Amino acid sequence: MTIEEALTQVALLRAHEYVAEQIRRVILLRLVAPGGRLPYEQELAAALGVSRTTVTQALRTLEQEGLVEVRRGRGGGVFTQVVSTDGADPSVARELRDTRDEILAAAEARATIEPAVAELAAGRMSGEMLDRLEGLNAEMRASGADDHRFMGADTAFHMAVASAAGNPMLSDVMERIRLALARALEVLPDSPAWHERSIAQHAELIAALRAGDGPAARRAAARHLEDTERALRLMLKTVEP
Repeated sequence: MTIEEALTQVALLRAHEYVAEQIRRVILLRLVAPGGRLPYEQELAAALGVSRTTVTQALRTLEQEGLVEVRRGRGGGVFTQVVSTDGADPSVARELRDTRDEILAAAEARATIEPAVAELAAGRMSGEMLDRLEGLNAEMRASGADDHRFMGADTAFHMAVASAAGNPMLSDVMERIRLALARALEVLPDSPAWHERSIAQHAELIAALRAGDGPAARRAAARHLEDTERALRLMLKTVEP
């Protein structure tokens, strides 16, 4: 490889683009419910260390993407948009087709990395973190038909395992993968049987982590991800033209 081949062009993001990326991350990681209100613009500006004008520009970008709605006047604020998760919806099907390669690349990366992360976590998992995983799995079980609640707890579960591995680089990669898969995971057919299988597989992973058994944790994570990747591939076939 030559030096020229190793170099990539630099795309400098403006401040409002960085802010939009941060807010987009919060929404896609299910840290706020669809239709829920985000902090006020001045609060977002203070939290992000930027001007209110920069936040306003960022929110315009996110409005154009259909992720937020800014309501003015009394009772107003910044609200996340409720987006369709119906794979039969033409706009959803088009979005999935357009991002198919990215979804499959993210699923492949997840299947490669996450089992190894689980194995690392088995030797570094604290009792407090194990209790947190148990609580998140219980939250998933209690979610019933509330898919947002289920997906929020599921995301938190997987990110907690990544955090317990104690490697910030791996945690960052895991988050990037989860963000790339967020929309596709929302569209997966939702059913009590799917929920119960995910919860049972999480419980199997927790048991391996509690025992400090790295190889068993790797196998449990791999089985869980194989089911998810299979479901993603089947779902993507249904939206093919």
